[in-house]
Amino acid sequence: MKLRFVSRIIVLALVVVVGGGILLHNHTQAANPPRASSRTLQGTLLNDPAPAFTLRDQTGASVSLAALRGRPVVLTFLYTHCPDVCPLTAEKLHTTAQTLGADAAKVSWLAVSIDPSGDTPASATAFVAAHHLIGRLQFLLGGASQVSPVWNAYHIPVQPEPASPGKPTVVDHLLGLYLIDGAGQERVYMGDDFDPAVLSVDLRLLMVS
Repeated sequence: MKLRFVSRIIVLALVVVVGGGILLHNHTQAANPPRASSRTLQGTLLNDPAPAFTLRDQTGASVSLAALRGRPVVLTFLYTHCPDVCPLTAEKLHTTAQTLGADAAKVSWLAVSIDPSGDTPASATAFVAAHHLIGRLQFLLGGASQVSPVWNAYHIPVQPEPASPGKPTVVDHLLGLYLIDGAGQERVYMGDDFDPAVLSVDLRLLMVS
Protein backbone atom coordinates (compact mmCIF):
# COMPACT_ATOMS: atom_id res chain seq x y z
CA MET A 1 0.00 0.00 0.00
CA LYS A 2 2.75 2.39 0.97
CA LEU A 3 4.65 1.46 -2.20
CA ARG A 4 1.58 2.22 -4.36
CA PHE A 5 1.09 5.55 -2.57
CA VAL A 6 4.74 6.52 -3.09
CA SER A 7 4.50 5.55 -6.77
CA ARG A 8 1.49 7.80 -7.26
CA ILE A 9 3.32 10.67 -5.59
CA ILE A 10 6.27 10.19 -7.95
CA VAL A 11 3.98 10.09 -11.01
CA LEU A 12 2.18 13.26 -9.92
CA ALA A 13 5.51 14.98 -9.35
CA LEU A 14 6.66 14.03 -12.85
CA VAL A 15 3.41 15.33 -14.35
CA VAL A 16 3.90 18.65 -12.58
CA VAL A 17 7.54 18.93 -13.70
CA VAL A 18 6.81 17.98 -17.34
CA GLY A 19 3.74 20.20 -17.45
CA GLY A 20 5.69 23.09 -16.03
CA GLY A 21 8.39 22.53 -18.61
CA ILE A 22 5.85 22.61 -21.43
CA LEU A 23 4.30 25.81 -20.10
CA LEU A 24 7.74 27.41 -19.78
CA HIS A 25 8.63 26.34 -23.34
CA ASN A 26 5.37 27.76 -24.71
CA HIS A 27 5.86 31.01 -22.81
CA THR A 28 9.42 31.31 -24.16
CA GLN A 29 8.20 30.75 -27.73
CA ALA A 30 5.49 33.39 -27.30
CA ALA A 31 7.99 35.89 -25.93
CA ASN A 32 10.58 35.05 -28.60
CA PRO A 33 8.77 34.02 -31.80
CA PRO A 34 10.93 32.15 -34.33
CA ARG A 35 12.65 34.28 -36.93
CA ALA A 36 11.56 34.16 -40.54
CA SER A 37 13.31 31.51 -42.57
CA SER A 38 16.55 32.60 -44.18
CA ARG A 39 15.07 31.10 -47.37
CA THR A 40 12.41 33.82 -47.55
CA LEU A 41 12.87 36.99 -49.58
CA GLN A 42 12.62 40.14 -47.48
CA GLY A 43 11.17 43.49 -48.53
CA THR A 44 7.93 44.30 -50.31
CA LEU A 45 7.28 41.13 -52.29
CA LEU A 46 6.27 41.46 -55.94
CA ASN A 47 5.50 39.07 -58.75
CA ASP A 48 5.08 41.09 -61.93
CA PRO A 49 6.98 41.08 -65.21
CA ALA A 50 9.65 43.77 -65.08
CA PRO A 51 8.94 46.46 -67.72
CA ALA A 52 11.47 46.23 -70.53
CA PHE A 53 13.81 49.07 -71.48
CA THR A 54 17.02 49.74 -73.38
CA LEU A 55 19.33 52.64 -72.48
CA ARG A 56 23.02 53.50 -72.72
CA ASP A 57 25.34 53.53 -69.73
CA GLN A 58 28.12 55.96 -68.83
CA THR A 59 30.53 54.22 -71.22
CA GLY A 60 28.10 54.38 -74.16
CA ALA A 61 27.29 50.66 -74.02
CA SER A 62 23.70 49.68 -74.78
CA VAL A 63 21.98 47.98 -71.84
CA SER A 64 18.78 46.01 -72.43
CA LEU A 65 16.92 44.51 -69.49
CA ALA A 66 15.89 41.58 -71.69
CA ALA A 67 19.54 40.80 -72.39
CA LEU A 68 20.21 40.39 -68.66
CA ARG A 69 17.93 37.36 -68.30
CA GLY A 70 19.49 34.53 -66.32
CA ARG A 71 20.87 36.68 -63.50
CA PRO A 72 19.45 38.85 -60.72
CA VAL A 73 19.19 42.58 -61.43
CA VAL A 74 19.33 45.41 -58.89
CA LEU A 75 17.54 48.40 -60.40
CA THR A 76 17.53 51.82 -58.74
CA PHE A 77 16.99 55.45 -59.78
CA LEU A 78 19.62 58.09 -58.96
CA TYR A 79 21.14 61.35 -60.10
CA THR A 80 24.78 62.28 -59.95
CA HIS A 81 24.48 65.66 -58.18
CA CYS A 82 22.14 64.38 -55.46
CA PRO A 83 23.27 65.81 -52.12
CA ASP A 84 22.04 63.10 -49.78
CA VAL A 85 20.10 59.89 -50.40
CA CYS A 86 21.54 58.92 -53.81
CA PRO A 87 25.16 58.78 -52.63
CA LEU A 88 24.04 56.89 -49.53
CA THR A 89 22.26 54.36 -51.73
CA ALA A 90 25.38 53.96 -53.86
CA GLU A 91 27.47 53.33 -50.74
CA LYS A 92 24.97 50.68 -49.62
CA LEU A 93 25.26 49.01 -53.03
CA HIS A 94 29.03 48.99 -52.60
CA THR A 95 28.66 47.41 -49.15
CA THR A 96 26.29 44.80 -50.58
CA ALA A 97 28.74 43.93 -53.35
CA GLN A 98 31.53 43.57 -50.79
CA THR A 99 29.34 41.25 -48.73
CA LEU A 100 28.63 39.09 -51.78
CA GLY A 101 32.31 38.84 -52.67
CA ALA A 102 32.89 36.98 -55.93
CA ASP A 103 29.13 36.41 -56.27
CA ALA A 104 28.64 40.15 -56.88
CA ALA A 105 29.75 39.48 -60.45
CA LYS A 106 26.64 37.30 -60.89
CA VAL A 107 24.40 40.35 -60.39
CA SER A 108 23.62 43.20 -62.79
CA TRP A 109 23.65 46.56 -60.98
CA LEU A 110 21.71 49.32 -62.75
CA ALA A 111 20.89 52.94 -61.91
CA VAL A 112 18.58 54.93 -64.17
CA SER A 113 19.17 58.68 -64.26
CA ILE A 114 16.36 60.85 -62.94
CA ASP A 115 18.08 64.09 -64.03
CA PRO A 116 18.45 63.77 -67.80
CA SER A 117 19.61 67.35 -68.23
CA GLY A 118 22.22 67.22 -65.46
CA ASP A 119 23.57 63.66 -65.67
CA THR A 120 26.26 63.18 -68.29
CA PRO A 121 28.67 60.37 -69.10
CA ALA A 122 31.40 62.31 -67.29
CA SER A 123 29.36 62.99 -64.13
CA ALA A 124 28.06 59.42 -64.07
CA THR A 125 31.59 58.05 -64.42
CA ALA A 126 32.76 60.27 -61.57
CA PHE A 127 29.79 59.22 -59.40
CA VAL A 128 30.45 55.52 -59.96
CA ALA A 129 34.14 55.97 -59.17
CA ALA A 130 33.46 58.00 -56.02
CA HIS A 131 31.38 55.15 -54.62
CA HIS A 132 33.79 52.35 -55.54
CA LEU A 133 31.46 50.84 -58.11
CA ILE A 134 33.68 50.96 -61.22
CA GLY A 135 33.05 47.88 -63.32
CA ARG A 136 29.95 47.16 -61.26
CA LEU A 137 27.27 49.86 -61.54
CA GLN A 138 25.96 50.78 -64.98
CA PHE A 139 24.52 54.29 -64.77
CA LEU A 140 21.87 54.51 -67.49
CA LEU A 141 21.50 57.85 -69.22
CA GLY A 142 19.38 59.49 -71.88
CA GLY A 143 17.15 62.42 -72.70
CA ALA A 144 13.85 62.97 -70.91
CA SER A 145 11.96 61.19 -73.69
CA GLN A 146 14.14 58.11 -73.15
CA VAL A 147 14.33 57.84 -69.36
CA SER A 148 10.93 59.18 -68.28
CA PRO A 149 9.04 56.14 -69.70
CA VAL A 150 11.22 53.97 -67.43
CA TRP A 151 10.36 56.11 -64.38
CA ASN A 152 6.67 55.77 -65.22
CA ALA A 153 6.87 52.03 -65.83
CA TYR A 154 8.44 51.52 -62.39
CA HIS A 155 6.19 54.07 -60.64
CA ILE A 156 9.01 56.49 -59.79
CA PRO A 157 7.60 60.04 -59.51
CA VAL A 158 10.23 62.65 -60.43
CA GLN A 159 9.89 66.38 -59.80
CA PRO A 160 12.84 68.74 -60.39
CA GLU A 161 12.85 71.76 -58.09
CA PRO A 162 13.17 75.21 -59.67
CA ALA A 163 16.80 75.84 -60.53
CA SER A 164 18.73 78.39 -58.48
CA PRO A 165 21.55 80.47 -59.98
CA GLY A 166 24.89 78.83 -59.30
CA LYS A 167 23.36 75.73 -57.69
CA PRO A 168 22.95 72.26 -59.20
CA THR A 169 19.49 70.89 -59.86
CA VAL A 170 17.74 69.20 -56.96
CA VAL A 171 15.27 66.48 -57.92
CA ASP A 172 12.50 65.26 -55.65
CA HIS A 173 11.83 61.60 -56.36
CA LEU A 174 10.87 58.30 -54.81
CA LEU A 175 14.05 56.44 -54.03
CA GLY A 176 14.33 52.72 -53.62
CA LEU A 177 15.30 49.69 -55.61
CA TYR A 178 13.78 46.73 -57.38
CA LEU A 179 15.13 43.19 -57.39
CA ILE A 180 14.42 41.40 -60.65
CA ASP A 181 15.04 37.68 -60.97
CA GLY A 182 16.65 35.77 -63.81
CA ALA A 183 13.29 35.16 -65.44
CA GLY A 184 12.63 38.90 -65.71
CA GLN A 185 10.12 39.07 -62.85
CA GLU A 186 10.02 41.84 -60.26
CA ARG A 187 10.44 40.03 -56.95
CA VAL A 188 11.15 42.65 -54.26
CA TYR A 189 10.92 46.40 -53.76
CA MET A 190 13.00 48.04 -51.02
CA GLY A 191 12.81 51.66 -49.84
CA ASP A 192 15.83 53.90 -49.40
CA ASP A 193 16.26 52.62 -45.83
CA PHE A 194 17.19 49.15 -47.08
CA ASP A 195 19.80 47.14 -45.19
CA PRO A 196 22.74 45.94 -47.34
CA ALA A 197 22.85 42.70 -45.33
CA VAL A 198 19.21 41.98 -46.22
CA LEU A 199 19.81 42.89 -49.86
CA SER A 200 22.78 40.51 -50.06
CA VAL A 201 20.70 37.64 -48.62
CA ASP A 202 17.89 38.30 -51.11
CA LEU A 203 20.35 38.34 -54.00
CA ARG A 204 21.87 35.02 -52.95
CA LEU A 205 18.37 33.53 -52.85
CA LEU A 206 17.64 34.85 -56.36
CA MET A 207 20.89 33.37 -57.65
CA VAL A 208 19.65 29.87 -56.87
CA SER A 209 15.92 30.30 -57.49
